[in-house]
Amino acid sequence: MKWGAYHLARPGNPIQQAEHFLSYTKPGPDDLLALDIEHDDPRKWMSLEDGEIFAKHIKMRTGRWPMLYTNHYTSRTIAARKDELPILSRLNLWYARYKEDIRGVFPLGHWDSYTIWQFSSMVNCNDRTCPMRSKGTGNWIDVNVVAMSPAE
Repeated sequence: MKWGAYHLARPGNPIQQAEHFLSYTKPGPDDLLALDIEHDDPRKWMSLEDGEIFAKHIKMRTGRWPMLYTNHYTSRTIAARKDELPILSRLNLWYARYKEDIRGVFPLGHWDSYTIWQFSSMVNCNDRTCPMRSKGTGNWIDVNVVAMSPAE
């Protein structure tokens, strides 16, 4: 089974956050690593500029880039600032958008498509309807599709 970890980015020193993330997760060479930036408000979330520093530090320490987990609003913001954010705007995208269809969204900045699309969560799943429900799970589970092979 493939697995990974993501870091919920908060305001504060991005290098210290990257070091804490790496020391806590102790990632293996093929573990997925992701930076989760929920919004572009630097009072509540890591600033996009600090996200660049975080990603660069992960690359320096592990030899690979993290994936960017973010929503439609923040991905649009990053795409619009792709020249100012050359790292974030090129990371593989784990796209959190709770819609049954996302035709017409891509291309978005440098992104031709998503790498992972989280299309179902508590936001759009209840007892009566859910875009996809895995047998034996509750409404709280997030469901993703992946546009890559297990080796990738």
